[in-house]
Amino acid sequence: MSPEQMEGKELDGRSDIYSLGITLYETLCGHTPQIGDYKSLADANEAIPPAIDDLIKQCLIQDKQRRLASAKDFILGLTSAFRTDIPLSSVLTDARLHELHAALQGMSAEEFSSKPKGQKLLIINRIKDLTRIDKPALKRPTAEMIALLVRLAVYEAAKDYAIIVNAAFEWGYEKWYGPAWQGDNVNRDALIETSKTAPSEAHQTLSKELLDFVEKHNLSEKPHWYLHDLRLNLMALLANQHCDAFAERLATIYDEINAISHQPTADIDESTETMSMAVTQ
Repeated sequence: MSPEQMEGKELDGRSDIYSLGITLYETLCGHTPQIGDYKSLADANEAIPPAIDDLIKQCLIQDKQRRLASAKDFILGLTSAFRTDIPLSSVLTDARLHELHAALQGMSAEEFSSKPKGQKLLIINRIKDLTRIDKPALKRPTAEMIALLVRLAVYEAAKDYAIIVNAAFEWGYEKWYGPAWQGDNVNRDALIETSKTAPSEAHQTLSKELLDFVEKHNLSEKPHWYLHDLRLNLMALLANQHCDAFAERLATIYDEINAISHQPTADIDESTETMSMAVTQ
């Protein structure tokens, strides 16, 4: 409740703005703010722009006459919090994670490919560092950055692209984002969509990384969504016009996943052994 509501005073839309600020804060960090002892969200999580803290503080001003006036002003503050007009050179050295994502989001793969080699390697190494740190507060934005680079980095050297694709498979299928939330559909969708149209070298990297990924995991123990999306990824790779070198192995795994999905539980162990042999041959 706003201070004026707790005091039983006359209410207007600014009372709702106060509650909206409380709700936004709790949505982003899991608990309500301490009035009079505001803890910055941006300091705790670099994926959150400092402008979000400024917006919330404007909502929580005790005197409603000085508080943010309307929902329209709230929306304006929220949308303007994410800057996209910073030069990439400055983003890479000075900006926070949310600004890097915003700067890359509007690029095409061709535009990303045209950037200086040093800038691209700096981005890839930042992703490697984020996956090593694996901070709970950064899991969601890290996953989104990986998915974005799956699409953007298709023209990069195979060894560089493999780093991104490998991370996408792990974060898309195996990573836990909470006690009951496994995998990230944004990464899985990025892998599937990119596999359909990837140029030749990127297609080979996507194919090899998928085969290596399958070899490491017992698919007979995986849930339906896991097998469903892995099957879609295999279909996308097989449908790509550049599918040649890995076509036989991909087709074999595709058939084996179909078999696992439809056979009785008692037969799964034997099927898994067959799949392991197919991957390594």
